[in-house]
Amino acid sequence: MSYDLWFWNQSKNCRHRPSTVVQRACEGGKLTGLVPLEFEEIKDRLAVAFPGFKKNMFDAGTHYFTIDLYPPYVFQIVATPPKNDDVIEMLNSIIDIAAEFNCNLYDPQTDERFS
Repeated sequence: MSYDLWFWNQSKNCRHRPSTVVQRACEGGKLTGLVPLEFEEIKDRLAVAFPGFKKNMFDAGTHYFTIDLYPPYVFQIVATPPKNDDVIEMLNSIIDIAAEFNCNLYDPQTDERFS
């Protein structure tokens, strides 16, 4: 079982529902109101925070994550479910890194977009 987190940067006039953004990103559909992301910079930042992150994956044995890219606007983190402090700390670090790129979290498990 895994835990999904979605991230993107949207302008204030973006009217898409978060679930619509995810669906269109997966289908390669047009998304107005979203800001293109620098995926290599995001991945480089993840590599600094998580030594051993390579080929879009971090695996610490007891917890892991992968990053899936949906150019040019959206990325998804698929991770170990947040059931212990190490995983929660990892997920919080990812959320903080995404925020450095003005990307807010959408949690599909709760259907909530955080700002």
